[in-house]
Amino acid sequence: SMVTIHDLQPLAMPAHFSRVKRSFHRVVLPFSARRAVRVVTLTQHTRQDLVDRLDADPERVIVVPSGITMPKPDEVSADDVRRVRERYGLGRRRLFVYPAITYPHKNHLMLVDAFRAVAGHDTRAALVLTGGAAQMEDEILDSVRSGGLESRVFRLGRIPREDLDAIYRTAVALTFPS
Repeated sequence: SMVTIHDLQPLAMPAHFSRVKRSFHRVVLPFSARRAVRVVTLTQHTRQDLVDRLDADPERVIVVPSGITMPKPDEVSADDVRRVRERYGLGRRRLFVYPAITYPHKNHLMLVDAFRAVAGHDTRAALVLTGGAAQMEDEILDSVRSGGLESRVFRLGRIPREDLDAIYRTAVALTFPS
């Protein structure tokens, strides 16, 4: 058999997950990593985690990068970008984008703190947060409000892939604090 293990977050950061999920992963992940003929993961970091934490055989753990691709320049037109910027009220701001569900281990709070420093130096900078809501949603929104960043941080939630592609195309940077 073959198993894909994306990460070991429930083991590495147990406080961020429910008791049921922690218990399930504590049993299933080591068992699966030892029994599978091949263990597939997306990154070298997780591969090493599997070897170190779960004693997985390094010969059986392979990295297969995500098949998600960025759109080609001609797949997102200037009109698409303009429409998406208008739809979400982004104007001509310099966009820093983070597409992630608001789970604790995704580190949105650190990003909002870091963005606060950037915003103090760049009046055109804006932070765009996409992805679904989870445990940290309220705390993130409170951090944005308490930092006076309501007009600079855009919490878009889940948006269509085409809109996200247009935002990526026009962004200054893709942020990834997790």
